[in-house]
Amino acid sequence: MGRDSGPSREQAEVVALRALAWLVADEDLAGRFLAMTGCDGETLRQRAGLPEVLGSVLDFLLENEPVLLDFTQSADIAPDTIGRARRWLPGAMTEWQPAPPGKDANRLRTSLNHPTDNGHNAGRG
Repeated sequence: MGRDSGPSREQAEVVALRALAWLVADEDLAGRFLAMTGCDGETLRQRAGLPEVLGSVLDFLLENEPVLLDFTQSADIAPDTIGRARRWLPGAMTEWQPAPPGKDANRLRTSLNHPTDNGHNAGRG
C-alpha cells in the first residue's frame, strides 16, 4: 500500500504517542515493553517523543496481534492504520513482517538505547 493511502508523518507520530500512552497505562504491557527494549522508565520518559522510540512502540504492537487489536479498538482506529503509520517512522520495513524469533527484542533495544534522529530511513523509497 502506498504512502498516499496512509497517515502523514505527523499523524503517524500522533498514533504512536497515543499507543505509548495506552501501553504505559497498563502495568503488565509497560513492563513487557520495557523488558523487550531493555530500557527503564526514566529513559523511556526522556525519549518518548523521538521518532525511533515511536517506531518501537508501533513495532511492539505489530509483534502482538491481541495487543494490537486491544489498542486499535480502544483508540477507535482500524488495525491496519498501525502498519501504515509505522512506515513513516525510522527503521520501518517497506513491507512489514514479523521479525524472526529473538530478533524483535534486539531491534527494539537498539531503537531506544541508540536513537538516531535522522529520519532518512522512515520508509521513504
